[in-house]
Amino acid sequence: MRFLMNENLCSKLQINKMDEDRLLSCLLSLNDLESEVLFYLFSHPHSTTKEIAGAVKKHRSTVQKALEQLLSQGLALRKASSLSRGYEYTYSAISKNELKKTIVQDVKEWCKLIEEKLLA
Repeated sequence: MRFLMNENLCSKLQINKMDEDRLLSCLLSLNDLESEVLFYLFSHPHSTTKEIAGAVKKHRSTVQKALEQLLSQGLALRKASSLSRGYEYTYSAISKNELKKTIVQDVKEWCKLIEEKLLA
């Protein structure tokens, strides 16, 4: 199970009241800032930390921590561009559609494991 990080999945009542984005955040166990950064990247690929920080109205170092978390979970990608004085990193999210497909597959695998354990 690649993306399901939360052992206490959202309850049915919670799921019925959530929009798609909130459900993805819940299933991925993202905090509010990580969610905001991820959804910004879905619509603004190849963004710099400075651009993201401006959009979410947070300090660059705070946004950098959220980006590191998204990178470590495989939800974001980082690309270095060579400048005259070093590098500039740009960030993009993985494909939202591929993420949704992977989560659905993970949930199916999770349900199958539960069924096997309970009905064995």
